[in-house]
Amino acid sequence: TLSLHDALPIYSCSGALSIAQYLNSHIYRRESVSFYCEDFYDIPVLSTVDVIYCSSFLHYSIGEDKVDEFFGRCYDLLSDSGMLVLEIELYPRMEKSILDVSGRPAGGDGSYPNLPWILEHTGKMFAITYLARSLFQPGSNYDIYFFHFTKRCACSV
Repeated sequence: TLSLHDALPIYSCSGALSIAQYLNSHIYRRESVSFYCEDFYDIPVLSTVDVIYCSSFLHYSIGEDKVDEFFGRCYDLLSDSGMLVLEIELYPRMEKSILDVSGRPAGGDGSYPNLPWILEHTGKMFAITYLARSLFQPGSNYDIYFFHFTKRCACSV
């Protein structure tokens, strides 16, 4: 579990960590799996991780000014065969790169990229290897998708 500066706490970090550890020890039973409860920007890049997972990416936890820093950090933290998994509420218009900042229907901040915007910010570092629609979530402006990204070779960064 990695958190971002100024992210809204939906579950406590220790609570999410406890759930992940319980699921691994009782269901998945993978001894090589470790879970961390750290601020994403404070983790030293001393070793790499195999998976970075971020739900509600962008519309709750990160501003447009931090996006390129976020993706660069993910690139540095992921192993060469690692995967970045993002859950993104996708703005549906596709004619140009757009980040819709219309907010949430019930109020509050909200930022929603479209696919060209995502490709603009990830294309040099990552390839989209899987894209699937998520479950409907009440209160969402748009459809939500899971994106799986893998690293492109370092020669293209």
